Amino acid sequence: MSVKTFFLLIISVLGFGHNILAAPKQQQERPISDSGPMKFDNTEAYDNLSISEVPNVEKLPPPEKPYYFSYKRSAGFFVGPAYLIDAEEDRVAFGLTYSYYLKDFSAWDYSFNIMDGDGRLEAGKKWVNTFTKRFRYHYGALLGMTFDADKGLANFVNFQKILVGGLAGYEWNLRDRPFSFRNDLKVFIGKDESYYQINFYAIYNF
Repeated sequence: MSVKTFFLLIISVLGFGHNILAAPKQQQERPISDSGPMKFDNTEAYDNLSISEVPNVEKLPPPEKPYYFSYKRSAGFFVGPAYLIDAEEDRVAFGLTYSYYLKDFSAWDYSFNIMDGDGRLEAGKKWVNTFTKRFRYHYGALLGMTFDADKGLANFVNFQKILVGGLAGYEWNLRDRPFSFRNDLKVFIGKDESYYQINFYAIYNF
């Protein structure tokens, strides 16, 4: 081996051997803190918080019981002014009424009233907006007939006594009581007379 080759071998060992034999650096690990749970520096804001008291349930009013008009019939009496369209004088009408309620928010309505000495028989059907509220409004169609006490059975063959009309009104029921108050506006048109009347009712439901 020549001297030149020997020196080249020594330089190679010293240059590359240092990188091979050098130990790798160990990664420094961050120590885990054992200081306990996280703490807040400003605790004054949390100390001033106050928890509201739970309201006393016994002092709260009980819920209102749902209302439902469950009656099938009603009867009562009424009184009110009547205004004839072709006459200047006003009259007073009073009488009795009866209603039979159906499941389709309707009712058959019958009335007999006396006005100026003559009797009037009315029959028809009315429709009610609801049965779940104490205050209800209704409207309907009516047929009527005027009876002259002096003519007796001749009233039934006198078509001039027939009246065609309609009604609109409202009714207000007392809670937990079978009584109600009703107000109607009725309009009738006939060959002999035409009129409208405002009736105020006191009703008993059963």
